[in-house]
Amino acid sequence: MRNRSHGVKPFAFSSATRKGGQMLEADTNWMSQIAGKVTVLDDGCWQLATRRKYPKIRVGGQDEVVHRLVYLAIHGPIPDGWHVHHQCENPRCINPAHLEAMTPGDHVRHHQPQRKR
Repeated sequence: MRNRSHGVKPFAFSSATRKGGQMLEADTNWMSQIAGKVTVLDDGCWQLATRRKYPKIRVGGQDEVVHRLVYLAIHGPIPDGWHVHHQCENPRCINPAHLEAMTPGDHVRHHQPQRKR
């Protein structure tokens, strides 16, 4: 992919984000689309003001989950099939420090209640 002078930069999505592992040139304006909609909470969460449990925005003609876009932009590629977990348990949070990539199995185990011994 190539950089274009009008502000479009290469942005790679893993197949976990975009089916088929396609490469997508995403307009970096998606960051400015969400900037005015973020509230920093006392617990450090950067909460996106939306009714959706997992906020989405339109990028490259398709809806993308915002926390995955933030993870990709800050931390890099998400391994194929992996989930991005909110360590803070706030699905509207997009603070990169609160996001962690993990396998689906680890994600399920993380959310299972602890068994009593």
